[in-house]
Amino acid sequence: MRTAALALGLAIALVPAAALAAPPVAPPASGIAPAAVRPALAGSALLTAVQTRSGQVEAAGETLSEQDAELSDLRRDLSDRTQELARLDQDLTAQQQVTDDWARTAFMSTGEFSPLPDLASSASPAANLARLKAGVAAARQVYLAGAAKEGPFAAGVAANHTKYEKAVADLVALQTANAAQLATDSQAMDQRRLQAGSRILRGLGERNVLGQAPGPAAIKALQYAYAQLGKPYEWGAEGPDTFDCSGLVQSAYGSAGVRLPRTARPQWRATTPIPVDQLVPGDLMFFATNANDWNTIHHVAFYIGHGEMLHAPTTGDVVKISPVWWEEFFGATRVVPAVDGPAPGPLPSVPATHGPSPRPSAPASPPASPKPSPKPSPKPSPSASAGGGSPSPVPSPESAPVSASPPAVEPSLTALP
Repeated sequence: MRTAALALGLAIALVPAAALAAPPVAPPASGIAPAAVRPALAGSALLTAVQTRSGQVEAAGETLSEQDAELSDLRRDLSDRTQELARLDQDLTAQQQVTDDWARTAFMSTGEFSPLPDLASSASPAANLARLKAGVAAARQVYLAGAAKEGPFAAGVAANHTKYEKAVADLVALQTANAAQLATDSQAMDQRRLQAGSRILRGLGERNVLGQAPGPAAIKALQYAYAQLGKPYEWGAEGPDTFDCSGLVQSAYGSAGVRLPRTARPQWRATTPIPVDQLVPGDLMFFATNANDWNTIHHVAFYIGHGEMLHAPTTGDVVKISPVWWEEFFGATRVVPAVDGPAPGPLPSVPATHGPSPRPSAPASPPASPKPSPKPSPKPSPSASAGGGSPSPVPSPESAPVSASPPAVEPSLTALP
């Protein structure tokens, strides 16, 4: 059974999507997770293979979520620019009418068409018309450049969804074919993780080495998270019936009035790194394939004390409590300040078991590709649209905000075969 399972082909190597922009803020310095808190915990060959595949699929899902967000932003920008161009075209039509009326008045007052004294003035209708034409032309060029890139990028994202769904199906098949052996191997690994956690945390529980405890917002987020125990994992889900790892974190803290980014890597960058001996329940723990590269983060969980975490683990599993995955630990962060002394309220608790993890009644199916975002409105024609009314203040070519250029290449998920 094991030999056949391993022959399914487990090695998939992630590479960053070239189309994704660099983070707006530099991530915290690497080295948050030194070797002392990332011990080498050896599991069975089967368990190691499944963990490797699961981590790679999760990391690919993180990248794909970022690409979906990138595509949504691009389409939203194109839609906004379509509306802005329609408004500018109306302004242009109205300003053209004002300029024609001004020229007609000038001709009738002199009996012949000749330049009036204010023709060269920057405030004249003719000058306003020239500035408006330049602004419309510049805005249209930006729109057309973005529209030309949207199609190839969308096609690349769609192809990556197909590739990701196949990888998920392969992972579910591997888990299903080896369920009994994986349960036994996972029990043994969980015991090694608990022992490692006891050494690393030196017996710390709900209060850290500074005597701090979680604050009210962290407790409220934990209460939400505990209420989700047993619900199935689903990539891209934020509740209320299914969750992925970062969706659970975002929704839990959202219930406490705290806004967090949607996916794990931005959540890492948006929160404050802390040493492991300062962990209190409600802090976040991140896991990565490379201890020194935040780009390889593939999982996030709530720390709940005593070397345990609450999380939505992976495809085919459910929201549950587990020993911390110290062998993949990247770093810990705090979302909201801790408090000195005892916690301001009771912490949620459930009996924690470290045996075989509960599973859904049937393996999770690969997630359906999300429906594509609405396409932008039809492209405006190069000519001005009909309109009328008083002209709006005339914008210069620089007056319309220009967002960062959309991706110039198709997104890549060579992580998946």
